[in-house]
Amino acid sequence: MRLCFRLGFSRDADSLQGSLQGNRKLSRSKDQDVLGRPYPMKKTFDCVEMMHKGAERVRREVAGMTLDEELAYWRKQTEALRQMKHVAEDKHRKAT
Repeated sequence: MRLCFRLGFSRDADSLQGSLQGNRKLSRSKDQDVLGRPYPMKKTFDCVEMMHKGAERVRREVAGMTLDEELAYWRKQTEALRQMKHVAEDKHRKAT
């Protein structure tokens, strides 16, 4: 398997990994990265997955709307976000 030429690598992945490991055979567990370092803690929250679910929800909500209806939807959502922001700012001000 070849690495991407745009990155400037012309060696195959196995020989590159071998050179990074001092030409030793790589032996790593599932809890280690390519260089044998332990991975950080397991993820309990996936931000990308959350963003994809949110985008899918918005796509379902605006599906079939006219341009005017969609603009009204975004105005309403923007106003709701501003209200949440003001509530959070007021709560923070009272706490300090």
